[in-house]
Amino acid sequence: MPRRIRAPGLDSPALRVVNKTLRDIHAEIRRLERLLPRAGVKERRAILRRIDRLLAQRETAMRKWVFEVIPRVGKAGARYAVQELGFDSRTSLLLRRTIEEIQAQTFQEVAQSTRYIRLDAKRLMRQIAKETTDLHVRRGMSIPESASLVQNRLESIGLKAFKDVSGREWSLESYSEMLMRTRTAQAFNAGTVIKSTEEGANAFEVFDGTGDAECADANGMIVSSEWAMENPIAHPQCVRAFGPIMGYAGQVTQLGEGEAA
Repeated sequence: MPRRIRAPGLDSPALRVVNKTLRDIHAEIRRLERLLPRAGVKERRAILRRIDRLLAQRETAMRKWVFEVIPRVGKAGARYAVQELGFDSRTSLLLRRTIEEIQAQTFQEVAQSTRYIRLDAKRLMRQIAKETTDLHVRRGMSIPESASLVQNRLESIGLKAFKDVSGREWSLESYSEMLMRTRTAQAFNAGTVIKSTEEGANAFEVFDGTGDAECADANGMIVSSEWAMENPIAHPQCVRAFGPIMGYAGQVTQLGEGEAA
């Protein structure tokens, strides 16, 4: 049986610089969010321009990750297969194309989340202005008093980075981290499965966590390459990885059987 392995997480050397840059950007955006309710109109516009520049920096950092880190992680997955099976480490055309597909999908998600938060920042500023004015006019509060009340109420809302297909709203920081973990795992597993299959592996052992039912059920399964490629992870931030097996003669879970991603 193959030795157990986990796909690289956000603490891997290739991701540390990008992750630190993102943390700094997210911290500055949170600070600016807290200033918005107390600021005047001109100050709010200046804050929004600053947020916009920070979002551009975030997009640049994440594009660097997509261009440089994802291919590296895919090759790392292929190297793991080479170490397990003892074949050459050349990167195949299929793996390069698969990595390019992961990159293209990630670029789209990064761009969507950036557009979403830019619109959300403008929406939040309009909401702050409207509620501050209402409290000032209707309740007779001073501008500082009304701004303080609005700030306290809106701090729990904040800016949202993205709304996924299930309708769940992510904060900017949690969405960035989820996306990086998810795509890193996909790239690593693609490298392992494609390289192993090309060298003759006919089955894969699933290495997964046990923190939820989906992963616990998959952990230890013996699956086909088709199953592995269609189910590289079970959910965002999944730790799933695959161990290649040569000449396996037992029962193998095929695509369409067991869980589906």
